[in-house]
Parts: sequence; C-alpha cells; structure tokens
Amino acid sequence: MKLYKLLKVCSALSLFIFIACNNEPKNTSSSLLNMNASDHPTIYVSSDQTHEYHVLSNPDSADGMITLRDIKANTDYVLKRVPSASGVKYEDGEGWVFWTKNDEFMLLHNDKEVSKGHLKTTEIKADPITNPSFNNIYFGNYVSESYTKKDNGADWVAVTIKPIDDFRAKVSVRSRADKKNATCTFDGIATVTSSNTLKLTDNATYIVLSFTNNQLAISTEPETDISKLNFYCSGGGSLANTYTKINGALDRNQIDKTGYAKSLFYNDYIFFITETNGQLKLTPVGLSETNTPIVQTISGTVVNAEIDDLNNDTYPEVFIYTQDENDSKGKVYGYSVNNGKSISAINIPELSTLTDINSGYQGHDEFAMVEGTFVQRFPIYADGKPSGKTKQIQYVLEDGEAARQLVADKVLEY
Repeated sequence: MKLYKLLKVCSALSLFIFIACNNEPKNTSSSLLNMNASDHPTIYVSSDQTHEYHVLSNPDSADGMITLRDIKANTDYVLKRVPSASGVKYEDGEGWVFWTKNDEFMLLHNDKEVSKGHLKTTEIKADPITNPSFNNIYFGNYVSESYTKKDNGADWVAVTIKPIDDFRAKVSVRSRADKKNATCTFDGIATVTSSNTLKLTDNATYIVLSFTNNQLAISTEPETDISKLNFYCSGGGSLANTYTKINGALDRNQIDKTGYAKSLFYNDYIFFITETNGQLKLTPVGLSETNTPIVQTISGTVVNAEIDDLNNDTYPEVFIYTQDENDSKGKVYGYSVNNGKSISAINIPELSTLTDINSGYQGHDEFAMVEGTFVQRFPIYADGKPSGKTKQIQYVLEDGEAARQLVADKVLEY
C-alpha cells in the first residue's frame, strides 16, 4: 500500500480543498491544476491592497514545501519551510523568503522587503461566499453492485453522504466486516461544486463524486490518478466505482461499525485515527521512543482531523474535531509530538469557559489549522437568532507547566 505524505495548509474561512503543486517555480498556467470556486488556498493581501498571494500545499512533499502564488504577477514560487525563531518561514534558496507571524506576512527578496500585509480572512469586510446549491435528493446511502448478493456471502462497499451545511457534505465509506476485515474505509468532508458534484482532497488525491439519478460515481482529477483510490481499500479494491442509491439503512449486522477513520501524514510520521462507539484511538507510527496508541472516551461525532506544526518546532500537532448532534457545538481534541519521541495531549480550553470572548456563541463551529495558528469560527447569535455576523478566534500553541496549551490570541468579527 503506497503512502502519500501530506502537509496541510488551511484557510480560516474555508477548511479545504487544496491541489498539488510541481516542485519548480513556473507560470501559473502550467504549474497547477486550474483553480475554481471550490479550491480554497490560504490568502494574504498586501497592506496597500495591490497584491494578493495564495498559499497552496504541496502534499507529496516530505519536507514542508508550499507554492506561493502572486496573483497580480501570475507567478509561482515553490518554497521550503525552514526553522525560524518566530512565526513560520519559507525560502527557495534563490533569495525569496515568505514569512508569516500570526495573521501577518512579509515577502522578501535578497533580504529586501517586497511586500507585507495580512491574512485576507482578517479583514472586517469579507466578500460573500457564493457556492452552488447541492440537490438534497443525492443525500443517502449508495452501495456497490455486489450488495444485492450480500445474503449469499458477497463482499460489498457502501458510501454514505450526509449534509453538514449548505456548502459541505460528509462522505463515509464502509464495507462488509462480519466475515472478514473491512475492504474499504474512508471519511472526509467534501465541498459542493455543483448541484450534483462534490469534491475533496485527501492524501494528495483530488477526489470527485458525481451524482446522476440514483447513481454515484467516484473518480479523480486528473483521471490518471485513479490508482490512488486503491489506498483506501485492501485486497486490490478501490473506491473508484459506480454505486447505486438504496432506500433505508444499510445492513447493520454486516457493516463495519467504525464510526470514523482517517490517516494523517507529516514527513516521516503517520497517525491512524479511528473512533468506534465513543472511543477515540490515535495510533502514531515513526516516533523514536513510544508509539503506544492513545485511547480516550469522547463526546459527539467526529467530523474531521488535521495535522500541522503549530509551534514551529518542526514536529506536528494532530487535531480532531467533533460536533454534538443535539446542540451543534464543536469540540477539539489535540495532541503534540514531543521532539519526535512521543506524543501527548494538548490542553484546549472549552469556549464556554472563555466568558470574555464567547458572547453570541451557540455552536455551528468550524475549525482550521492556519499557518502556525489554530482558528475557530462560528456564527454570532443575538436574541436566539443568527445575526448574520461571524466571530473568529485565533489561538496559538504555548508550553504550559504540565502540557502544551492553546491560548486565545486574537478575536475578530465580520
């Protein structure tokens, strides 16, 4: 099974999707897949409002490569992350340096300042997000052709599509597990790109879900990457297939009971995440001293997991997000790698305890790791109704007496 290394860069306003980059600076017309409304890089704008820079991850890179796109100049710079006393710093060996500190940035060339500014998402006036509406008739359960023969012992795979909000949907792939180990397992959050199309990226793979009548086809962009969908299945299986919608529930006696499953990669480290019946299990691979799984009881439904280096020590943090189905309030479980030797839990404050900044909070959280910081945002409620405004809280990771901890650093409303 081939493992694809993933370095994730996220936008504070849009939690995904990213596209892979080549490893050489090129004109934007050839170095990247064409961007469209579903692609969400981290966006910075210069202080004088004349330049906009898009940061995209290079998921196949093992050493922290990003592509910095100068939109006005139509030019890409492929930069490598390097150690820094503060902030997050990238350079290309030819004099170009991109340096971020919290929500601010500097672009340097041969030690001379070329541009500086801030995250576009921190502007008080944000452009409205426009996404096409997804046809809700496509939510539900889809099965492989062999599902009709399940009572005769046939193996089968099912795909479940559930709404998250107007712009995103949860995708879960499970298979038969009553007679042998599950064949295919996958969980992800997809973005709506048309009334009958969802797209997402995972492990450097751009996955496309296309719906027609009562059928779902799973493929990749480009189609030449189709073999990467074998990663999520064993025994020569693949997610690439056409599935048929069924009415009602899947066979609970046969289906894999895993509630959530995801694998995260950062340089030479791998983290396998599973949740079953409220038990969250994080299994590290590649740590030098201990790779003992961490198991803890959690509340809510796991909706996503991310990985990035939040304290600029070149070692990753793993964050897992849950949502309570009753009140839609989110929760974060975080873990930090200790000098490549072990991993331990991060102290993350409950928003309910931060009374100075939690006014208007009634759940519906979104979370993201954004260039060395952690961002939480939620709609602001007034008199029990959405006000139309959003609050964004930016956290930084600091060393505490007993454990590392997230500390609220900046609060924005727009």
